[in-house]
This record gives sequence, structure tokens and C-alpha cells, in this order.
Amino acid sequence: MSRWDEYDEPVLRAIYQLKKEAIDKGGRVGDFMDGAAIAERSGVAGSRLADSLLKLADDGLIIGAPDGLREAIVPQRITPEGLRALREWPGSETLADMLPALLEALAERTDDPEQKTWLQRAADVAQSVTAATLAAVVQEVSGLR
Repeated sequence: MSRWDEYDEPVLRAIYQLKKEAIDKGGRVGDFMDGAAIAERSGVAGSRLADSLLKLADDGLIIGAPDGLREAIVPQRITPEGLRALREWPGSETLADMLPALLEALAERTDDPEQKTWLQRAADVAQSVTAATLAAVVQEVSGLR
């Protein structure tokens, strides 16, 4: 089992879940998180938790502040990169995966034969488009670079 699977992903997932629950109860995105709650939720504790938090911060997946008592990070929020790592924020890869399925579902729902054919062809084309190509198209259309 990789370090990501054993420590870092469970810690990041726990931060995401705890942050989501806190916001649902009226908390703010930038509120600091309790390390004990992260340890309990993730099953990762002690020096492994501290090491994972430092790695997640160094890799740009979370933003936090140094814990003044130990060499650790107290997480504040997950970055878009962290959300993409958890597949909770769409990236070009997830969009490339989702588009063909969406077009196929739309084709199944329509009673118009011409529209059904067009959607099925579009789904076939979308299936062959790479994530990089789709990302370039989105960037060009949206003006984001």
C-alpha cells in the first residue's frame, strides 16, 4: 500500500469531511481544525499524522499554520488541488470522464431520433478526446490561462 493510500489520502479525506460538517453547522472555511478529530476520523495519529499534514501542506493540498508547540501543521482549508486529489472538485480529467456519460444519458432520454443520433455521435467523439485537449478547449472558450 502506498503512503498516499495509507496515510495522506485518509488524512486529507478526514479534513474534507470535518470541514464540510463544520461549515454545514455554521463554521467558516478558514477556521482551524482539531488534530484529535482528524486522527479519529482518519485512523492516522501521532507522528504519522504530523508528517502527513506537513506533506499535504508542502504538496499544496492544504493550507495551514505551523503548530507552535511541535513541528506540525494545523490545517485551515483544503486547496483546489487537494479537492481535485479527492475528486471533489472537477478537473479536466473528471470532466473528460463525465462528458461522454452525460451525453449518452441525454441521448437515452430524448424521443427525438435526430437529437438522439447527434448526442450519440457527440458522446463517441467526447470519448476519444483526451483530458488535455478538453482542458485546452475549456481554457480557450473561457479565456482562462
